[in-house]
Amino acid sequence: MIRKLITAATCALVLASVMGVAGCTPAIVEPTPAQSSQAPIPTPSQTTSDSAAVGSILFAHNSVGQNIIDGMNAIDDGLFVGACDTPFGVGIRECTLGFNGDPTAKLAAFERMMRDIGAESQIAIFKLCYADFQADTDIDGLFEKYAATFRTLAQAYPDVIFVHMTAPLYAYDASWNNWVQHSFNEKLRANYGDLVFDLAALEALGSSGTLTVSRDGVTPALAAQWSLDGSHLNPAGSQAIARALAEFLKKTSTR
Repeated sequence: MIRKLITAATCALVLASVMGVAGCTPAIVEPTPAQSSQAPIPTPSQTTSDSAAVGSILFAHNSVGQNIIDGMNAIDDGLFVGACDTPFGVGIRECTLGFNGDPTAKLAAFERMMRDIGAESQIAIFKLCYADFQADTDIDGLFEKYAATFRTLAQAYPDVIFVHMTAPLYAYDASWNNWVQHSFNEKLRANYGDLVFDLAALEALGSSGTLTVSRDGVTPALAAQWSLDGSHLNPAGSQAIARALAEFLKKTSTR
């Protein structure tokens, strides 16, 4: 039986907000390749208007996060994106977060980032990578450290909205440890609710509403429709998830 893989609300968000498709069928299917599609480059007036609706955002990421940034820059309703050293205004200020493979060091780096530049942001997004998880990762221990870090940050920066992004997944043919990321993602969903941007759920659902799963037949996996190389997002996936993130941030900024 599929264990809480994707909620009905998440499914609706993916299909209605991202692809504009009604209905959801969480069927277990092996992925089939799909062609990518490019969206028009946004004009300055469009990005400025949409960015003003969300205020200032810090996005700390690595790897797949760059795919999302590329998608944000490519869509016609994307938010303005500036480099980490860009003065805060409106839109996303994106910063590379440490090195893949050491999630504890990334948490420490994010604390320093918040202290150095993040206090000015309205929203701060933190994302771990698939490469931060191994078969022997102590998920309980990692999440305890994660939760303690964000309790400290919430106390230090009470005016900042902290957004938690679920860890990305591998595709079906490269999904040996998707269960590890999934276990961590379930803890994020259970503890942070509507402050979770569910990247993993978006990755696992194709535009038709079918759910891609790993070799175990249960754990979500990156849909081939969105996959570039088995772990990163292709242009179509980058743009679909960027649209969902832009919509999520607009709603979250009004909390």
